[in-house]
Amino acid sequence: GEQFDTGAPCKQVVVASHGRRLYALASNGLSVTHIRWDSAQATFQGSNGTASLMSAASFIRLSPDNEHLYAAVQANVLCFQAHPLSDTMLSSVALDAFGTVREMVLDTDGESVFVATEEGHVLEYQRDAAADGALADRRIL
Repeated sequence: GEQFDTGAPCKQVVVASHGRRLYALASNGLSVTHIRWDSAQATFQGSNGTASLMSAASFIRLSPDNEHLYAAVQANVLCFQAHPLSDTMLSSVALDAFGTVREMVLDTDGESVFVATEEGHVLEYQRDAAADGALADRRIL
């Protein structure tokens, strides 16, 4: 196997379904490191971008299309998109979840993101996959 230095111990790793991207969440939750497959060298390449988070993330989730990474950061959901040319991560706006995010699930078609909070709220966000994967149209269920 291969070993990569993410700069900090990791508490979670998510892998894209095509297997060409990995995302590692630091154990302190303050950064996400992107590792990608280099087909020319037939190996994974180390950090292709590290996103620093405004506060510690509890966990991360990857969209079904493998293009967007979501991080649960206290009472916010952050969305990151892989840059189409450099594969570095681009950030989008944080969304208020009306409470501390306890769990986040993406439906299989990638249209919706469901968020459960410690305060007992369940929210549904519609995902704009055609644009930048940003979440909008929040609805409390």
